[in-house]
Amino acid sequence: MAPAEARHSALGRAESARKKRSQKRKNQERFIRGPFQFARQLFQQPKSGTLTVEREELETHLKKTYSEPTRKIPLEETTGLVWPAAPGIKFDSKPPSLQEVIAVVNKARAKSAQGPNGVPYLLYKRCPNVLKKVHKILRSAWKNIKIIKEWMTAERVYIPKEQDSRGINQFRPISLLNVEDDPVVKTVQPSLKTGKKWNVTEAVYEAKECLKMKEVIGQTQTDRRGLGSTTAKWWSKTEGKEKRDIIIDEIRNKEDSTRVQMTVQQPQQEAVCFLIRSVYDLLPSNANLVRWGKKDDPTCPLCQGRQTTEHVGLLSSCKVALSRGRYTWRHNRVLQELAPVISTAKREIHSSSTSSTVFTTEGGVKKWHEGRSQ
Repeated sequence: MAPAEARHSALGRAESARKKRSQKRKNQERFIRGPFQFARQLFQQPKSGTLTVEREELETHLKKTYSEPTRKIPLEETTGLVWPAAPGIKFDSKPPSLQEVIAVVNKARAKSAQGPNGVPYLLYKRCPNVLKKVHKILRSAWKNIKIIKEWMTAERVYIPKEQDSRGINQFRPISLLNVEDDPVVKTVQPSLKTGKKWNVTEAVYEAKECLKMKEVIGQTQTDRRGLGSTTAKWWSKTEGKEKRDIIIDEIRNKEDSTRVQMTVQQPQQEAVCFLIRSVYDLLPSNANLVRWGKKDDPTCPLCQGRQTTEHVGLLSSCKVALSRGRYTWRHNRVLQELAPVISTAKREIHSSSTSSTVFTTEGGVKKWHEGRSQ
């Protein structure tokens, strides 16, 4: 029995190794075919189920979610609104070109969800003449300012959130438009200003130019290290991930230097800002925090008085804090300026002024007697 058991164990290990190799090969093929979809399936929880609710319950849920009972009530006028200035650059209202539509279609996934008409992106990817026909329809609708009725129709689909979903709260709704609507929306989107102060394209371009300039200058000597003690990675001699890492590091170094410059400049700006806010009573005291809706109690925790900007910032503020010696740095600076002034004033008040009295003796000799005047 021993040889048979050993042979059975060997066959079992061989079969297990064969299955692992087969599974590994299949996973490699799936990863090469679609890396993002493969990674999504690794971390995605299983989701399944069918929505089984009554029509009345579904309509009640939609009405509760998307309706606004007070939408017909006019809003009150808000004072203090600042109207922005007129735009300096006119919006580009040209219809989308054929190249823009082709770029949008080529960038889209062929397996994107279909709209109510059931036409996928694959049709426009494989049939360029059909795409040209759609582009003509887009230009005509753009010029005539008339949207086709089918493009305004969306199909509501409910996607399960978890496994064995049944109730309405276990599904998330999505609206599917026809794929012909995407070229219009996605070609107009780059024309709109995003409002971001940091542009990725410009940052990458500046980083590349800086790396090229560093390569022209060459490796510089830093600290007390000798020449050749460190190796430098040049942008033109790297490839793939290493080149991307160099660009990312250069962008990070530039952002760090910008933050350092802002940190150096900030104290002076904050000092002016603090002075202006203290004059107009806009510092975050308890009274102002109550006014701004950030706090409920405007009293001082020590003296139980109303804590205003004068109460917090000036020397004659909280009597309890002053009596206990809880001076701040700002109070100490004020005391440092007041101390010599008070000392000088005391000396002037209590200083003794002398007066002289003249006496004449019999021989005509004058004597002066100095006395203290009160």
